[in-house]
Amino acid sequence: MSLQCSSTDIGTHGPKARLGVGTHPNGWIQRDRWGDMKVQDAEGKIDLGRRLRIAHVITRLINGGADENTVHSCNWAAQGGHDVVLLHGETVLPEIIAKVDPRVELIGVPGLTRSISPVSDMRALLALTRRFRALNADIVHTHTSKAGILGRFAAWAAGVPAIVHGVHIVPFVNVGVAERFAYLALEKLAAPVTSAFISVSEGIRDLCLSAGVGHPDKHYVVHSGFDLDRFRNAGPPDGWRDLLRLTPDAPRPSVLLMIAAFEPRKRHTEFLDAFNKVAVRLPDAVLVLAGDGPLRSTVESRAKRLGLERQVVFTGYRDDPERLIALADLCLLCSMREGLPRVVMQYLAGGKPWYQRCDYTRG
Repeated sequence: MSLQCSSTDIGTHGPKARLGVGTHPNGWIQRDRWGDMKVQDAEGKIDLGRRLRIAHVITRLINGGADENTVHSCNWAAQGGHDVVLLHGETVLPEIIAKVDPRVELIGVPGLTRSISPVSDMRALLALTRRFRALNADIVHTHTSKAGILGRFAAWAAGVPAIVHGVHIVPFVNVGVAERFAYLALEKLAAPVTSAFISVSEGIRDLCLSAGVGHPDKHYVVHSGFDLDRFRNAGPPDGWRDLLRLTPDAPRPSVLLMIAAFEPRKRHTEFLDAFNKVAVRLPDAVLVLAGDGPLRSTVESRAKRLGLERQVVFTGYRDDPERLIALADLCLLCSMREGLPRVVMQYLAGGKPWYQRCDYTRG
């Protein structure tokens, strides 16, 4: 994985770096104390001058930050002329699939699910091991907690020369005692077979190190990159009045926006309870909830029970978050925990004030 500089991207070690796979797709770049860039090549196990076989593994392919980062990394490697495979679990959304470069081969992994299931997990572990051997992969880059554990053990069993784990969020922080113990123990077991850890923030890296996961020399930070100009220069959606369900002569209301997948960690239902109190004081305010996910119908039902149908707009998944941010007066995020949330960086890039009530993992 390499770091490529761009005038419009956010990345590591400064505001103009971006994670991608290009000039040095099987190394990772860090700055030495003089600020120069240097590449480490998986301890000399890989020939940098040839076309590489790179396998990425992720638990789900949904419309989240980790998924977008994974797809960007796959696309950069494929555009650099390398053979890239993206192995994914059973939960897949068509919107994220549409963003994958046609040169990237997509392979579903039976049994790879987010929930812990010994039978399914063993099935996925064996399937990944067989697949890595068949691919004769030079590099395996894992993403997210479940795929990170199973993928690294499978890559080690298959004899993959370089095993990289992308740390988008720390699984053993702000969770129950049993879950913390299980994930921390597994992370420590997987650390010796991990060639490098790539965290999305210094805080995430420091949490791993303070918990004893991996050696400091194997930890790197690459911030979550995106096109800043896309958000700086955006205007509201063309049909914003229809989106907000306004009559032609109605004045523009105050708009609150939260862009987040509808899943328990994002705490939509809890936020609706709080917004219900705000709505009493600001009856003309409109809350826009953008995104999709398994809890969307539950949140919609909650809004209806609270009598907020008029003031809450569910947009579903949209591929123009920059336009929604341009429309908003205040942007929100209420996650139970986060690493370095891309959406908050996008709020800031759009120049909008934002409010968070999140238990960030020091991201």
